Amino acid sequence: MLNILALEALRAFVEGGSVAQAALRVHRTEPQVSRLLTGLQESMGFPILRKEGRCLVLTPEGLEFYEQVELLLQAGDKVQSFSHETRHQRLNHVKIVAAPHIVEGLLADAIARAKEKNPDFTATVDARNPRDIESLLGQSQFDLALTQLPVEHPRVLVRELVQSQAVVVMQAGHPLSTRGEVTADDLREHCMIYLPQHSVIRQRYEAALKKVEQRSSPHFEVSNGPLAAQLAARGVGITLADPFAALSQIHFGVAIRRFTPEIPLRYGVILPKSKSVSPATETLMVNPAQVAHERLQLLRKLLLVSP
Repeated sequence: MLNILALEALRAFVEGGSVAQAALRVHRTEPQVSRLLTGLQESMGFPILRKEGRCLVLTPEGLEFYEQVELLLQAGDKVQSFSHETRHQRLNHVKIVAAPHIVEGLLADAIARAKEKNPDFTATVDARNPRDIESLLGQSQFDLALTQLPVEHPRVLVRELVQSQAVVVMQAGHPLSTRGEVTADDLREHCMIYLPQHSVIRQRYEAALKKVEQRSSPHFEVSNGPLAAQLAARGVGITLADPFAALSQIHFGVAIRRFTPEIPLRYGVILPKSKSVSPATETLMVNPAQVAHERLQLLRKLLLVSP
């Protein structure tokens, strides 16, 4: 059986050029390194080292042997490096999938807080529309997903974060901004910015339009809430938005108003059942709920003082 420490001593001898240098590299005394090299030579049954004057050098057989030893030790180095990186990633790295409005409204601040707690924290963020996220759930190629609920899939665990409702977003100074509450009937005469047909907000809004005998006639259609809110902030039209997408645009001075009938929204954390929750994921998971409650508290304050 090969003695790994003896092989490392041989490598240190070759790289350092002497027993003294080998001892420094493997953190042993010179007599200990000499015994390791002698024992290795005896166990192999052929000469690995020979004396030339006062120096030790590799024999031709020893040189060939060392070439094989180096391959073995390099493989061990790779295994050790892989093990270190895997431990480091479990402690410090999270692969996240999230809807765009959650990335802007919740996740960015949640990641910043995780980084403050752990300077080594890193993350891979994949921003996907909710429908695309559902198609990824069975693949387990993520540590944590943040999206709107409901989500049902046999391979994931779902933890609800928070509940809220859709809001109306428009440019400050828009005629409807003088109202504390905006209805579906109020919106029928105004240019609208719509989310995709499959979105919860779009479907609920169109159901509300049917009750006031007003058919949907979209003037603009965009792929996600943050973009809709950005266009509304610039006066392109009015949009019904996720509250986190709306709040991401308050630096533009947008007007945010209640919408009637209420469109309830739920948000959750999705975890793959096939993976244990890593320390890094645990670190991050605390933050989205905190950020969400803080954001919604701000929203309630904004709605209380409007118009």
